[in-house]
Amino acid sequence: MLQDVRYALRSLRRHPVFAFTAILTLALGIGANTAIFSAVNGVLLRPLPYPEPERLITIWGHHASIGRETASLPDFLDWRKARSFSGMAAWAGASYTVTGTGEPQVVTGAQVTPNYFRVLGVTLPQGRDFRDEEARGGARVAVLSRGYWERAYGGRSDVIGRRITLSGAPYTIVGVGARGLALPEEVDIWTPLQTDTTLGRRNDFLQVIGRLAPGVTPQAADAELTTIARRLEAEYPNSNAGWGVELIGLQERIVGEIRPALLVFMGAVLLVLLIVCANVANLMLARVAAREREVTIRAALGASRRRLMRQLLTESVLLALCGGVLGLGLAVWGVSALRSLNPGTLPRLDEVRLDGGALAFALLLSLGTGLLFGVVPAVRVLGFDLRGGLAEGGRALAGARSGARTRTALVLAEVALASVLLVGAALLLRSFVRLQHVDPGFTTQGILTARVTLPRARYDDPARQAAFADALLERARALPGVTSAAVATSAPVDDGLPYWAIALAGVDQPPPNVVQDAVVYRTSPDFFRTFGLPLLRGRLFEAADRSESAPVAIVSQSLAQRYWPGRDPIGSRLTFGDPADSTTTWMTVVGVVGDVRQEGAVSPAYPQIYVPFTQISSRSMVVALRT
Repeated sequence: MLQDVRYALRSLRRHPVFAFTAILTLALGIGANTAIFSAVNGVLLRPLPYPEPERLITIWGHHASIGRETASLPDFLDWRKARSFSGMAAWAGASYTVTGTGEPQVVTGAQVTPNYFRVLGVTLPQGRDFRDEEARGGARVAVLSRGYWERAYGGRSDVIGRRITLSGAPYTIVGVGARGLALPEEVDIWTPLQTDTTLGRRNDFLQVIGRLAPGVTPQAADAELTTIARRLEAEYPNSNAGWGVELIGLQERIVGEIRPALLVFMGAVLLVLLIVCANVANLMLARVAAREREVTIRAALGASRRRLMRQLLTESVLLALCGGVLGLGLAVWGVSALRSLNPGTLPRLDEVRLDGGALAFALLLSLGTGLLFGVVPAVRVLGFDLRGGLAEGGRALAGARSGARTRTALVLAEVALASVLLVGAALLLRSFVRLQHVDPGFTTQGILTARVTLPRARYDDPARQAAFADALLERARALPGVTSAAVATSAPVDDGLPYWAIALAGVDQPPPNVVQDAVVYRTSPDFFRTFGLPLLRGRLFEAADRSESAPVAIVSQSLAQRYWPGRDPIGSRLTFGDPADSTTTWMTVVGVVGDVRQEGAVSPAYPQIYVPFTQISSRSMVVALRT
């Protein structure tokens, strides 16, 4: 074998153009496959960093008319009585403004039940997790993520017990999380979720996770929770009619949406590798035809056909290994580029790296590739005429036409595989171009947005929230280059848009098991001008539409067509409360605007309702500037 390797090296050194072409071609194929495998391995194949992650199940509410939904606090408190789970925890996303340490800084937070870390099976490397009494109005405490602890405190060991001001309220740091603890996304600070508050059963904002009890299957847990849901439906028909549960494994919850895209990419680069193999096999066949006299001389000196085939396969594998080494360098660059681009839709991105598994994959891929493209020229040795090959002008290949047909077949295979990739790329490009020309219903050019969350301690009063918004807009409009400014509780492209149940006067109410809702925006008057939403009928909000004036609303075209088909909705009334309650506030529709596509450029627009920010204010708002 060593003799074959030395001979192969000498042969490649005598033909540098061939060697360079083959190695570079192989490097592109192996490098692309290794880079994509690193992403697939880090995202799809590597187990989650929790003990027995297969026992972790996410639990959702489910309704036939709206699909999967987050849970309310009362429903969660009933769900966690299920005996199929050894523990069940819940969390809600949050954001905090950290003050008292220089410039105010907005950080990502999560409010979690005290058993959150215990359900995950995570032990904090520093400090402790939360206690049950801290979720019932106890002391304000916080746990920092390892990344935020390193960024904000330089990894100091004396951080436990220190105070941190979150949204104007003092908290005591009691722990630091482990590296890689993210569910389902990166979090800077965890605080206890207050479970002693009174919230309605359709105030759905919690994500729920449970750890299956030993010996319990997901099917058994689903059956028990379904029984609980049916009981709640019977006890609370006004709020829980039609609501069931849906269980999804944590791994599937995190990577389920990205799996098809990664597998498509993996299939594409495997096609590239097949093209590479066909290409290099053709080059090797051409070389074998040129080396016919050398092969017949070696046969005349006693080399068997098996020995000659082994020599050719050794050259092929050596080429593939050299291409693999160069391909690893390309893979390192590819993985680094992927992590630096951070597309935002790729979960577990910090776990994508060239580790031992990726190196083993590259080695096996190189060996397999070498054997794959080397077997065709090696088998051609079986067609050599070793007796007549030394005759002057004799051809060692008895089947020269067969060899030509083989090379032609390889070229056809390359063109066919390349055509598949080119057609797929053309379809993707066409889809991309079409998406660029889809009208989302609002203008995106020249708009800047920023989220502002006011501290509860200073801005718990709606009047103060509205006054802050007015002052913010006055200063924002005075900025050079700003042509329009607005505030709203959400921007059209925000994640987690608020869906509120609605009732309409003069329209038949749906049965209890049918949800009638809409996306609700609370906006300032210039919101429509800032985002370029067209007014189709009626009027927009005015400065006089404030808390002391009559409640008004603007609806989208899709909502008007759904609930008032063929009628003018101006003057109609709607409410977010119980229509049977005499104290419910009814709003009068004063305008109709164009639809906004919130769920995606090609999805139908969901019904939308706009109400004045000054009539239903909020501590959390988006400020939008048109420049």
